[in-house]
Amino acid sequence: MFTSRIVILLLLTSSGWVFAQSESESPWQPEVRRAESTLSRPTPPAPEIRRALPVETPPPIAEVSPTPPEVRRAIPVLSAPASTPPEIRRALPVDPQPIATPAKPAPTPEEARAEGVPYRPEGRIYVAPAPTGDQTGDIRLSPAIQTPEDGAAGELALANSIYARKTYDYALTEYEKFLIVYPQAAGRDIALFRLAECHRMLGNETSARDGYERLLREFQKGEFAGAGAYRLGEYLISEGKFEPALTQFRLAATEATSDEVRLSALYNLARCHTRLEQTQEAEKIYRQVAVVKTDNPYRNYALLAVAEFDASAGRKKEALRGFLALTDASLPDSVRAEAAVKAAALAVELGQKEKALELFDLVLGMKKSDEWKSVAFLGSMRLQYDLGHYDKVSTLAEHPPESLPDEAAAEMLLLSANSYRQTGNTRAARAVYDRLLIQYPNAAPSQDARFQRLVSMYQLDDPNLLAETENFLKESTNPKERAQVHLLRAEALFKDKKYAEAGPIYGELLSSELSDDLKTKALFKLGWCQSQTGDAPGAVKTFTEYITKNLQSPTLASALIQRGLALQQEGDYAAALKDFDRLIADPKAAERELALQQKALILGQKKDYPAMIASFEVLLKEYPKSTAAGQANFWIGWASFENKDYQGALASLARARELDPDQYTERATLRIVLAQYYLQDREALVATITKYPQVNVPTEITRWLGRQSFDEGDYAAAVKFLLPVAQDPNASDPDALIALAEAQIRLGKNADAAPIVARYLELARDPSSRSRGLQAKAAIALAGREFDQATALCDESLLLQPEGRLNAEGRLLSGEISFARGNYPDAARAFMTVGVLYDDPSLTPRALRRAADAYRKADNLFDAEKALNELQKRFPDAKKSAKAD
Repeated sequence: MFTSRIVILLLLTSSGWVFAQSESESPWQPEVRRAESTLSRPTPPAPEIRRALPVETPPPIAEVSPTPPEVRRAIPVLSAPASTPPEIRRALPVDPQPIATPAKPAPTPEEARAEGVPYRPEGRIYVAPAPTGDQTGDIRLSPAIQTPEDGAAGELALANSIYARKTYDYALTEYEKFLIVYPQAAGRDIALFRLAECHRMLGNETSARDGYERLLREFQKGEFAGAGAYRLGEYLISEGKFEPALTQFRLAATEATSDEVRLSALYNLARCHTRLEQTQEAEKIYRQVAVVKTDNPYRNYALLAVAEFDASAGRKKEALRGFLALTDASLPDSVRAEAAVKAAALAVELGQKEKALELFDLVLGMKKSDEWKSVAFLGSMRLQYDLGHYDKVSTLAEHPPESLPDEAAAEMLLLSANSYRQTGNTRAARAVYDRLLIQYPNAAPSQDARFQRLVSMYQLDDPNLLAETENFLKESTNPKERAQVHLLRAEALFKDKKYAEAGPIYGELLSSELSDDLKTKALFKLGWCQSQTGDAPGAVKTFTEYITKNLQSPTLASALIQRGLALQQEGDYAAALKDFDRLIADPKAAERELALQQKALILGQKKDYPAMIASFEVLLKEYPKSTAAGQANFWIGWASFENKDYQGALASLARARELDPDQYTERATLRIVLAQYYLQDREALVATITKYPQVNVPTEITRWLGRQSFDEGDYAAAVKFLLPVAQDPNASDPDALIALAEAQIRLGKNADAAPIVARYLELARDPSSRSRGLQAKAAIALAGREFDQATALCDESLLLQPEGRLNAEGRLLSGEISFARGNYPDAARAFMTVGVLYDDPSLTPRALRRAADAYRKADNLFDAEKALNELQKRFPDAKKSAKAD
């Protein structure tokens, strides 16, 4: 039975909270609420049909006790006939209002006379004295002459007396005797009715029903005909025969003299109309029942039915007022709970969601509303979810009502898992999905959970996702579900950048059961995959189709930039520039920045450097924090460099290196080095090379730096810059080799210089080069105090160069050899020869200074002073160079 309440809950939280009325699945369980519902409600007590009883008889039973309504619906639920025919008895509702005197058909004048009861036409309750008896307790019959009428009346009175004492088996015999012996006597309708009642009380349901039918074949008027019609209507409605039951209850409502019986008959009449979908007739009668405020156990249920009719007819505000009136604290919880749940449904439809939550909370707080608590619980959860109160949904799920049915428990877990996923707690959501599928694998919510679980696996980057989607596809036959899971597979592959595998799936989804929106997204992703896998023509075609179908879409700009990139990849620069210019013309387009960048690059490919620089400058001006700023600065600097604007190139190249060091440290620095070389800015060039040693500086630049350093006497710097040249197997530059060797010799690194000199001499062919190499080799021999070898090498070099600078350097070397041998006079003569014969600003001062040193060593102070005076006279600004020495 709870399944029907779950159906109500699903309807309560859907867009159409409809209150339709139709047959339930079981013919013996009529409903008033809506077609999908099979909820039942216990019936309130019906009035009894009263009759006259002797004072001495035991308390009377109800001759007619109409079947009461169910607790949960305006139409009572009728059970299928039991194996043992049950007594049709009075069902008490929650907090019943007892009826002091059972309703009975009033006795006829003849019955009153037969029982010795005074006939009072103005009243309905008659009291008869107990029959008189002798001392043995037997009833005395006075001898008298009786007419047939008197005999019939006596026989009927006797049967009635026995019936009143509840000895139904004896009363049955007397009623049969009366009906046989006096077929035309007055009171036949009474006898027929009570004969059927005796059978019913004795459990003879078939005979009882035959008796009511016999009564109604003979009588269609009178109170007992009404009572019999009511009884027969009960049998018919329990069998689901609502059309004939309707006829009987209409007769009962017309002929019954008791207000209570008429009210009960009207109520059941409305039930039959409802089950026959005769809503107008049913509504009219329910409204009649609802008008009666006194002694009306059906009123609350009639009001519920009236409110439901209002809701079904679209009178939602009236229906809401009706339901809200039935939530009063003075009413039974069973009525209040149902009314509150239905009022909450209407409140949601009317946009009063907070009011709906209050009503659901009201039901959850009731002590006697267990059968509606699960409906209210799930209604509250769904509403909290719809309102985005996901934390509250999770909290509710931690404290569900007791004995929550499986379907409701499954729905609760699904809402809880979805709430966790909405709040970003994907791991918790995955755990609840797993729990739902394990505990309730066949529940309807589990079908949704299977897909949502796959989504959570996608969000968690679960490596088992693809395998799980394959398992899902093996079991699922629903085209829409399969399409969604295929999309999920494609998205997972796309996320892993497996574009070659994802692309075909996106292509197949374009003809699947996916929604148009998802197909549009799949089309875009297909184009992206084609671009990433190098299928530029396919990407152009796909994005063209996408653009044609989505001219007003907010994703149009994204498609344009992707098509432009594909066209650029295909080499169709003219078409690509059209797409980029289209985006650049839209200042609000997020893709405008990328369009400016790509346009500049295309212009660079076309060697239109001024236009390229202009585009990059617009990019830097409007998007100073662009991720392409490093690239823009580099190409601006590169173009300036190519135009030989070396000074202008430096700032842009340095900015590119600063903004994007990973991309441009080496590329920009190399061009900065070249620019500084062309500008002959040795100091800045040395600083750059020192700061960025990883940059592969061209040999030409290091050779130049080495030579400049050597000429200035900075031999350490010369070695630093010239050594890479010597180590480069492709750089066979004799001048660089000898300069390196000479710098190493002056730094005392003779062992390092020796192989360099040897390499140099192998390459030297002309006298000048060989003379220089021999002097270097002689210097190494001098450092090793191999004086003879040094002298021989020096003399050979002088023969090769009898004049010029190399000759002067050879004479200085000869003087150094003599000085080292201790032959100071010869050393002084060699030095003074250079001082007299040559006027070189770097060699002559050094020769005169060394001559003075040699004269002092030879104790020739006069000539020493003379040499120094010559130095002062000819080179007054000459200073001793520590580096040169």
